[in-house]
Amino acid sequence: MREKNSHILTSLFLIFSLLPGSVGGLSSLLLKTSLWGSFGVKEGVVETSPALEEWRYNMRMCESSDNPNAINENDLDGTPSYGLWQMKPNTFKGWVQKYDLFNWREWEKGDYQNNIMSRGHQEEIMDHVIVDPDTDWDREFPDCFNKYGKPPKVEVEVNVNQI
Repeated sequence: MREKNSHILTSLFLIFSLLPGSVGGLSSLLLKTSLWGSFGVKEGVVETSPALEEWRYNMRMCESSDNPNAINENDLDGTPSYGLWQMKPNTFKGWVQKYDLFNWREWEKGDYQNNIMSRGHQEEIMDHVIVDPDTDWDREFPDCFNKYGKPPKVEVEVNVNQI
């Protein structure tokens, strides 16, 4: 059953990616997948749009000048932050585990520090953070949140059982 649904999701992704209005090769609708749930899908669709892409770019510029190698040795709380989204090691680790990303159960202690500077890792984490209703934007990104606010978002529900 899982394999069949995986093919359905791949087909949906391909269909969505061919829709007009794509941004950076992706359509305005991207299926949000995860290892959670019986179908390997977390509810909903990750929305990307010109407004969201602009918000993400502005936030990255504000946080790190869009530099995945940026290090701030002395952030607002006096501790260092790293990478594109200026994540702190404990925040990075917490989000990786919360969203069950990157096969983290097989990581060694050093893998968190080795991957915190990765553009791909930080962007994938942010895909989840953006749609997480529990994200405390003012606490996580205080200066940039005050400047750019919450991300623009459109919720679209997909019921995989009906596909």
